[in-house]
Amino acid sequence: MEMLLLEILDRLREGELLEGRQLDRMIRTHNRGLKGSDQFAKKQLLPFYLDVKQTDSKRWQGWSVNPELEERLLRTLRVKPRRSASGVATITVITKPWKCTSNCLFCPNDVRMPKSYLSDEPACQRAERNFFDPYLQVASRLKTLTEMGHATDKIEMIVLGGTWT
Repeated sequence: MEMLLLEILDRLREGELLEGRQLDRMIRTHNRGLKGSDQFAKKQLLPFYLDVKQTDSKRWQGWSVNPELEERLLRTLRVKPRRSASGVATITVITKPWKCTSNCLFCPNDVRMPKSYLSDEPACQRAERNFFDPYLQVASRLKTLTEMGHATDKIEMIVLGGTWT
């Protein structure tokens, strides 16, 4: 993975703009001959870079990454850039399921989820994985957004699943 990341850094230093297709082509080229779990994906590159920067400073310094190059790298490796294009990242927290006294025909009634929410929705799956603990839901989403290359200094929080008067 390091060789692929170094090639990306070299191309960025040369002033090349690596768009989605070019980056995908580079990744496919590096994956030729590799099988299954040995292959790389774009979503693995940024966490690898951030991990090396944090845990192996000598190795990271050997890459000669200045702040401008790092910003370009983060922009290149960011996954789903529309998520925080406005400068605000959104986190949805789902409340613990409670029984509802109504029995509406149009309302989904999944025992594991709050009334009117389906278990196959991403926020609901995240809530279930975190035992509906709001702190854990926010912490896991912040971690994921950071690994995807999004800024997490401005957050909009949405609380779903409860009935309030």
